[in-house]
Amino acid sequence: MPLRRGALNFLGYHFERGMKVASEKSLRSLKTRFVLRRDGTQGQSLKVIVKDVNRTLRGWFEYFKHSHKVPSDR
Repeated sequence: MPLRRGALNFLGYHFERGMKVASEKSLRSLKTRFVLRRDGTQGQSLKVIVKDVNRTLRGWFEYFKHSHKVPSDR
């Protein structure tokens, strides 16, 4: 998302018009992290993989829980 006048990306958030959402860079980072985990499981059990993914998602949720809903066009 190009930075528009009055918009700011800071600490993983995108601030604009009084709203804050996860920035595009943060979303790409999360998606990339899961692709790398999927491709690099190295024979780990499903239980270990799910535990690792859940830990990441809980952390992501705790950090971004006060943001506004991401628009569906992102």
